[in-house]
Amino acid sequence: MLAAMALACALTFVACGPSQEEQAAAARAEEWAQIEAMQAELNEKRQALAEAVETAQSELEVAEGESIEEVRAAAEERVRQLTSEVDDMAATFGERLVAFINDDPMEVGAEPTEVQLGALRMKSSEDLLIAEEFIAKGGDWARAGDIVERALAIDPDNPDLLAKKAEIEEMRFVTQERFERVEKGMTQDEVIAILGPVNINNIREFDDSNLGWFYRKDPDTEGGAAGVYFRLRGGEWTVETLDYEAIKAQDE
Repeated sequence: MLAAMALACALTFVACGPSQEEQAAAARAEEWAQIEAMQAELNEKRQALAEAVETAQSELEVAEGESIEEVRAAAEERVRQLTSEVDDMAATFGERLVAFINDDPMEVGAEPTEVQLGALRMKSSEDLLIAEEFIAKGGDWARAGDIVERALAIDPDNPDLLAKKAEIEEMRFVTQERFERVEKGMTQDEVIAILGPVNINNIREFDDSNLGWFYRKDPDTEGGAAGVYFRLRGGEWTVETLDYEAIKAQDE
């Protein structure tokens, strides 16, 4: 009698407990919550890095004499440490997010769930940040364009991706119209505001106080590259001369 009652209780527990589908859904919801929390933490760390860079620049501006090198070393160490933390966290976050997306892929022709769409947009946001980093740190518009194109292949209606694609198409190659807005005496930051970051492979140092930035022109229409030549004066690089025909197409 007792055995029968125990069996009945066990059967009742199984029947009333969560199904495998419900357990899987609960686990997925928990994973999504953790991914969202991880993204928030990563964004906070990125903000801390940006603030550290700004603080370092401010400290160097007011530092004097022998203290400059000490301030520079301390600032570089802070930025290096935060950069390493951001890179490690971003890599872990990216792997976890991709695994989450692949675990429940969207069906062709079917409307994505709210979580599926949220995960996809989160991935697109990360891709945008990576693309922007390639532009800001190395002027690599081509690599950034490839990243955005791959993101658009799976998130074709994303307005941020479409806007970034348009920006890359506009800025990847210099035009004479934009180049003519650059003036002698401008700082490097002012040039970047007009022409965008220069590709680090297209920077030439002629000596300690002279260097050139070369911006490629569209190879399908003009080819070659325009040159912006800087001279170091009073501790600041400013535009000395400009040459839209600095490198001819046949010289590339």
